[in-house]
Amino acid sequence: MKYLCSFLFVLLIISLKSQTINIISVEQKNQKIYINYNLTGTQNKYDIKIYVKSKLSYSWSDALISVYGDVGPDQKVGYNKQIIWDVLKDRDGLTGEWIFGIEAVSKKKKTNKDIYSTNNPKWSFSSYVDFFSFLKSGIQFNRNYNSEVTFDSEYNESITKIIPIGLKFVSGNDKDFRFSFDFNYSKCNYDFEYESFSSFNNYSMNIEKSIFRASLFFEFHNSKKSDKYYEPYTIFGFGYKQSNYIFESTNPDFELEENYWLLGNTTFRFAKGFNFYLSDNLGILLEIGIGGGGMLRTGLIYRGS
Repeated sequence: MKYLCSFLFVLLIISLKSQTINIISVEQKNQKIYINYNLTGTQNKYDIKIYVKSKLSYSWSDALISVYGDVGPDQKVGYNKQIIWDVLKDRDGLTGEWIFGIEAVSKKKKTNKDIYSTNNPKWSFSSYVDFFSFLKSGIQFNRNYNSEVTFDSEYNESITKIIPIGLKFVSGNDKDFRFSFDFNYSKCNYDFEYESFSSFNNYSMNIEKSIFRASLFFEFHNSKKSDKYYEPYTIFGFGYKQSNYIFESTNPDFELEENYWLLGNTTFRFAKGFNFYLSDNLGILLEIGIGGGGMLRTGLIYRGS
């Protein structure tokens, strides 16, 4: 047989975090218990939970489940608030002297700035691909090419590319300024037939060009426009570039010459982009820039703390 208690002992609770809860009455009606209280505080909304314990016990129960009324998340401050506990749904009975306690946790509204600062990553890692690179143009400006091939005589052309693929690691937890380390690789194969500039005979040629870049970038993030999911940025930096060429021609008199047109081994990049996060950690990046690979860069990004 299920039955309720005949006597209740009420506890006044003064909570932390600038709010006060005052239980003003507890009464039993049929199989339910009604707890009336006042809630005052500086925040607009609170998460309200209610607990119970025997007068002879030092430990509280878990938060009561079968309750309704002014309880749960998003409860506003006010007077004469009421919680109703359907006791016999949670336990077989309640006899003796009992103490009720109410807990209120503030629910401060988060602004975009609050969200950004609490989720501000200390590092991020991304993999990407670049589009609209100009590897073939680099081949055609090379002296080995210009001294061998009669202008505009190429035919039966075939071009295969490995568009720039890369990895980027970003470090720093400043909201507006970070460092990034960028590595990418690209490759182009250009096969064609042509008229030799020196002999005016027709031959075939294969040219392979590959580039490896390692760069240090300075990243400027706009924290005023950032939130948990959207993060715009601007980058600028320099790095090292290693270019390799392989020229193969069916012309037995073809000789390689110095790649004098190359402007050293320095690379640079200036770009604007944004990270769009699909979850707390994983997202996609989109970047438009010049130098250091292709003009359009997209990929996946993972951030950590």
